[in-house]
This record gives sequence, C-alpha cells and structure tokens, in this order.
Amino acid sequence: MTDETPTLTAPDGLDEEAAWAGLRARWEDPLAHRAFLSRCGDLDALARAGARYRAALLATPDDPVAAAGRDEVLRKATVLGLAAVPRTTPPAPSSTPTTPAPGTP
Repeated sequence: MTDETPTLTAPDGLDEEAAWAGLRARWEDPLAHRAFLSRCGDLDALARAGARYRAALLATPDDPVAAAGRDEVLRKATVLGLAAVPRTTPPAPSSTPTTPAPGTP
C-alpha cells in the first residue's frame, strides 16, 4: 500500500514554474495566492516564493497583491522558523523554604 498523502513542500523545476505561471494568470485572485503558498511547506520553498514576490514588487513597486504575497511569505517563514527552535523546560521552583532575613518578621 502506498502513501498518497500529498507533500506540502513545493516541487522543484517545471512544476514550480507552472504553479507560478498559473498564479500570474490569476494574480488578483486571493485563493490562487493561498493555493500557491500552501505548496510551500519548508523554508527553502518559502525562500523561492519570496524571491518571486520580491521580483514582482521590483517590477511593479506599488502592487498591493505582490506586497501582500511577500508579507504572507514572511509570516509563514517566521512561523516555520520559530517552530524549529528547540524548546527547553524551565527549572522547577525550589522546594527549599527561604529563611527571612534577620530582623524581618
């Protein structure tokens, strides 16, 4: 039995190019941007997507759609980056009773 769960990492090469071309054809459609970015499940894929949105902004600096796409890439990359940070458990509070300083009630 094979696992047919789709991966969330963006495919390399032509699939990624085709996905970007499809997005450009539906540039004003927020769902198309959401679908494109949903393919980016790792930081490498998000970096490539961010470079594409950055290039779109360089070509048209006042494009609000490109700016929103870039911002969403940054949000997603931040979440993934923070999720990768190792967590440490804070030390348990000491159960040793503290002794009041001399002269205090």
